[in-house]
Amino acid sequence: MAEDDLDKWLSDILDKLTDDKFLDFVDGFTSKYCEKFEEGEISLECSDIHAQYKRLFESRMEAYLRKEGCTMEKFAELLQERIKEDETYAEFLQALIVVDDFQEFCAMMIRKRAELEEDEEEEDGDKEEDVGGHIIDSGSVPMNEG
Repeated sequence: MAEDDLDKWLSDILDKLTDDKFLDFVDGFTSKYCEKFEEGEISLECSDIHAQYKRLFESRMEAYLRKEGCTMEKFAELLQERIKEDETYAEFLQALIVVDDFQEFCAMMIRKRAELEEDEEEEDGDKEEDVGGHIIDSGSVPMNEG
């Protein structure tokens, strides 16, 4: 494979693995399971969740590579080759390694949990109780001028 073809092919794979549908899947998956992950407390269930995530990610990648007539082994070899010449591919390889690294996966899930909890707190902060005990959205309360 010519160098330009290899760059195009690797770029296509990266695009395929980071398209909106897949990123939506990742976001949905992490949102669904992140509450199971706590700092310093990793359960067997977390290991199972990681295994499921890994299978889903790898099956997507393997399907694309198979369609392109390539194996995971050949892909890894080509990627290693390109890394020597272009650091951009090192970031891509690191992203692939994170899928395989349980500790990194746990860290990602803990960050997602914190992000969702922060969003929830901000959402709750936008609501106030009026005198009658009804919850109102403070963003929609008209302001008296004057």
